[in-house]
Amino acid sequence: MRTRWIGTVAIVVLALTPGPSQAQASLGPTVAYKSDVDVGIGLAVGVPLPIFGVGLMADMVQFFPQVLFGAVTYYEFNGNVTYDIVVTSSTFALFALVGVNVARTSEDVLLGTDTDFGLNLGGGIRFDIGSFRPVAGARVELGGGDAVVIFASLPFKLGN
Repeated sequence: MRTRWIGTVAIVVLALTPGPSQAQASLGPTVAYKSDVDVGIGLAVGVPLPIFGVGLMADMVQFFPQVLFGAVTYYEFNGNVTYDIVVTSSTFALFALVGVNVARTSEDVLLGTDTDFGLNLGGGIRFDIGSFRPVAGARVELGGGDAVVIFASLPFKLGN
């Protein structure tokens, strides 16, 4: 299972690495706090599209729920379309996002494995600081993870 996840991440990174004529994609670590699960860590990818202000933001986050017994594994995949609201003469932009959420829970004692699909709605702020592109925001998950998630990531620009 872990090998499949690493292979999937490698394929996504290679597919999203920009060519010479493309805008610069970004990749980096992310942390999240989910209102009903607790803290998680993962990997975030951002890709600007050739449409003014529109981009893609995706992440995979492994959460660490606190349970009384057994072992629970909980992770999410999120794929979002973002729209930047650029603030004139600044190094940051506000953004709105809408996308999909896939939440997967595995519990070894009673529940087995469960996968849910949902919708993300949210927004945040993105900074452009040299090769860093820090992002902070929040999203509401309708269905799927079905909670509020606050996230921050520190992606680095890929390519030149």
